[in-house]
Amino acid sequence: MKIQQKIVLVGDPRVGKTSLRRRYLGDQFRENYYMTLGVEFSVHRRENVTTQIWDVGGQPGFRKIREGYYAGTTHILFVFDLSRPETLHSFSRWWDEVVCNTKSDPKLIVIANKQDLVTEQQKSEIRRMVDSVVKVDNLYVETSAKFAQNIDFIFDQILPLTP
Repeated sequence: MKIQQKIVLVGDPRVGKTSLRRRYLGDQFRENYYMTLGVEFSVHRRENVTTQIWDVGGQPGFRKIREGYYAGTTHILFVFDLSRPETLHSFSRWWDEVVCNTKSDPKLIVIANKQDLVTEQQKSEIRRMVDSVVKVDNLYVETSAKFAQNIDFIFDQILPLTP
């Protein structure tokens, strides 16, 4: 049985969506920031699973472009930057955008990226914020795209979550 999945990474600009996707696909980390212009797309195949990974530009000006790419989404990876907690507060805006533009009921994974830039105390404080902002029981993972921490774990969790 072949399984088709569509993952869409969403979140504010500069939170590390592209770096996470690239690291998962085996690319090296890049220190320089390169803005995603609209959407970037990758395909990953493993055994009987084909996974499309869509990386959407986080700038507000790309909203109309993004809207057409949510159809058929099985998983949303909401990425925020641990070193910039304000990027977590845009969750409801992103989730509203997803819900308005997809007929499916995608699974949500909340990713706190750049864990290498904050202390354990800061992480603990932000975990409490996540509980109040997201308000649902979803997988929450702290990552570092720079050091490739927990990236494979995230994508390995997706297959079991597929209906």
